[in-house]
Amino acid sequence: ADRVDAITISDPGNAVQLTGAEVLATGVPALLANVTGTVDVSAVDLASLPNIAAVSGPILQIAVSDTAMNIEEDLNATHYLAQSGALLSDVQATVGTVSLTAQQVLQPGVDDGATSALAHLSTGLMVSNALVSDLPQLDNLTTLPTEIDISDSASDIQSDLTSGASHLLNSPITLGPITVTDSGTITLTDPEATAASSVLSLVTGASLHITAVPVSDIAAMMSLAGLPAALDVLDSATAVEAAAAAGQAIANNAGAISSVAVNDGTLDATTAAAVYG
Repeated sequence: ADRVDAITISDPGNAVQLTGAEVLATGVPALLANVTGTVDVSAVDLASLPNIAAVSGPILQIAVSDTAMNIEEDLNATHYLAQSGALLSDVQATVGTVSLTAQQVLQPGVDDGATSALAHLSTGLMVSNALVSDLPQLDNLTTLPTEIDISDSASDIQSDLTSGASHLLNSPITLGPITVTDSGTITLTDPEATAASSVLSLVTGASLHITAVPVSDIAAMMSLAGLPAALDVLDSATAVEAAAAAGQAIANNAGAISSVAVNDGTLDATTAAAVYG
C-alpha cells in the first residue's frame, strides 16, 4: 500500500462501500489516505468512531450503529458523535430507544443543526422532563423527537392552554404523559376545556376547575378527563330550572358542581331551593 501514490474513484456518483471493521483493518487507513472520492462506512460503533473519523484522504460518510445506552452515554460524556457530526450519514440505535431529558437534548451540538450529533438519528428519540416553555425549541430540533413527556406546574400548563397559541395543542410532536409537578389546579372555561380535551386526557396529578359550564355540557365536562373536576355552572334560568326538574345533570353531578348561576334573571323558588339548598 505504501507504493500507491493515488487512487481516484472514476465514477464520482458512486461511493466505495466499507464497514467500520474493514476501514480499520491493517493497512487500509494508509491505503485510503491516497483515495480521492467518497467512502461510505457502515456498521460503525461508537468506540471505533474517532479512529474512523481520523482517516484522511476520501470524503467519509459514516453510519453509526450502537445501542441506545451507548449513544446516550456518548452524548453525556465522550461526545464522539458531536465531534464527528459533519461526517455522519446515519445514526441508529440497535437496541432500545435513545431517551434524553429536555435539558440534555437542548444542549448545543446535540440536535440543533445539520452537523449536530443527532441530526441523522433514524431510530427514534424520546424526550422526558420537558417544561411547556421548552416546546418551541423542541418543536424545531433537526431530528424531531418521537415523543415528549411534560413535567410542569398547573399554572404553566393553564397559561399555555389559555394563551390562544398553545404549544401543547399545536406541537407537531406526539405528547406523552403530562405530569403536574405541584398538584395544582388547572382552571379553564368550558370552551377552553373542550378545545384542550386531547391534552387534558394526558394530564395526571392535577385538579380541573371548569367555569361557565352550560347545563347541556355538564356530563361532557365530567367525562372530559380523568382528573378530579369542579364545575361552575352558568346558564339561563330556563335551562337550570329544566335540568333541576328533570333531576339529571345537576343532581347527578352535585358533588362536582361548585356553583350554579344564571345569566338572565333569577330562578324560581323551587329550583333555587333545590340548587342552593
